[in-house]
Amino acid sequence: MIELELISGPNKGKRLRPSSERISIGRARDNTLALQNPHVSSRHGLILKKGAMHFYQDLGSTNGSLIRRKGKQFYLGKDTQLELALLDGDELLLGATPEVVEMRIRIRPEEDALVDGSSTIIATCSIDDLPRIDRSLEEDHETLIALYRYTKEIQGLNSSTEIHEALCGSIFQIFSQASHLSVIRWDEKNADYKPLISRIRNGGSDSEEFRLSRSLIRRVVEKKEALLFQDARQDLNGAASIISGKILSSMCIPLWDQEGMQGLLQVDNRESDAVFRPRDLEILTILGNHTATLLSNIELFEDLKETLHRLEIMDLAKCHMAKFVPTAVRKIIEEDPKGLKPEKVEKSCSVMFLDICGYTKMSEAMGYERLNHIVEHYFSAYLDEINANSGDINETAGDGLMVIYQGEEHALEAVRTAVRIQQATAEINFERAGEHNPVFVNIGVNSGMASVGLVRFEGLTGARWTYTASGTTTNLAARMAAHAEDGEIIIGEPTADQIREEFPVEDLGKATLKNVSQPVQVYRVPFQPSQQVFDRRGSWKRLEGTRF
Repeated sequence: MIELELISGPNKGKRLRPSSERISIGRARDNTLALQNPHVSSRHGLILKKGAMHFYQDLGSTNGSLIRRKGKQFYLGKDTQLELALLDGDELLLGATPEVVEMRIRIRPEEDALVDGSSTIIATCSIDDLPRIDRSLEEDHETLIALYRYTKEIQGLNSSTEIHEALCGSIFQIFSQASHLSVIRWDEKNADYKPLISRIRNGGSDSEEFRLSRSLIRRVVEKKEALLFQDARQDLNGAASIISGKILSSMCIPLWDQEGMQGLLQVDNRESDAVFRPRDLEILTILGNHTATLLSNIELFEDLKETLHRLEIMDLAKCHMAKFVPTAVRKIIEEDPKGLKPEKVEKSCSVMFLDICGYTKMSEAMGYERLNHIVEHYFSAYLDEINANSGDINETAGDGLMVIYQGEEHALEAVRTAVRIQQATAEINFERAGEHNPVFVNIGVNSGMASVGLVRFEGLTGARWTYTASGTTTNLAARMAAHAEDGEIIIGEPTADQIREEFPVEDLGKATLKNVSQPVQVYRVPFQPSQQVFDRRGSWKRLEGTRF
């Protein structure tokens, strides 16, 4: 059922409840709703019923139509959409200022037309009446004992399902007239309800479809009051849902606490007429209030458990992601989780490239699993050294890495890493002598200004983010690694100038690097064996092919 209420203009207060599924609105007299307003078109708009929904359609009017809905506005006209689904409470505005026609749309389910408002209600009990009802129970010892037993029973329960079951048992014990009951969940966001459980006195679940007048539910929700219907077949004027359910007497109360509406409780008698009394409604309201309070606490507890569970998952995911995300990126996200955006800055840094010498030849000579196992063993040692010297791994390939250093002593940190990687490689070679040929890692390090930060790439499959350093400094570091042979550490002149006091360097002169137009001054950091390798200096020379 749809109702149009004029809320402005000369016909203010007029209500129209057309039975037609097509309601025409306009200035012409033959419209379902004729509006004497010069700013309204002759055939301004239509309200059409399609299935269970009503739609407003602008007919290309001169001034268009406006629908106001909970602070939002939707304009309908020739230059925009012409049709919009209507919701209960929408306001429809036609014409132009200062003579705008405003009307409020009320949409009710069809069965509501059979209910004659409060005239069908035998008794009500407001939430505000609870203090008075509590006082009145002081001399009702039988009811007090029943409520005490129920309260004691539910105190030790820790799930909403258990509480609902205890509630059902207590209701059948307190109200001997009750034959059926249902607990209903109220969805505040969507203004809708959903039956949770239905029970019958002789045991089991109610196999019949849940039935309750929507107008009754709306009254309970909107006014927060419990309602009593006696002889519901008569009181509801033959509403189809009541007759088909054979409900002879019914009470419906809100499960309400200070946090809001938890749901509703419906208790029916389908066996004899006019059995529930106003006093029964008061007792049921008290029972519902106690239940709602506990349900709210249980819901908070369950929400807390769910939140803690999610936090555990997030922490676990964070631990796993930390293995893939550079430290610099993690710091950016932790400092400003909502501010992640592509932003690169020019800054001084050092970039290191390393790749395994002869990786392609090794992959051809041994199976994938064996090669992968060998590479993982070496790279695990490398990662420890990179992390120890504050390096951020930017890119990985099957046989190589790109690492960025941004600390105050970034050149020293990069070369320290390179030297330790070279030493770790030699140590592992000795440990695994005889299992496979020795592994050598070529390393290139260069220092200087680079564009450092997040980069976002858009593709057909979505967006990909990466953290990198780009520019000449990075390109030269990659070329120096490619120029290195048999496990050398090749560095650029800016890097050499910053590390001379801690590491010896060998001048290799100008080198022609691939895809670099001019020769570049390069240096080599000589191999410095670790104590483990040094102690075996009589045997490490047998690692053929090395320049060590």
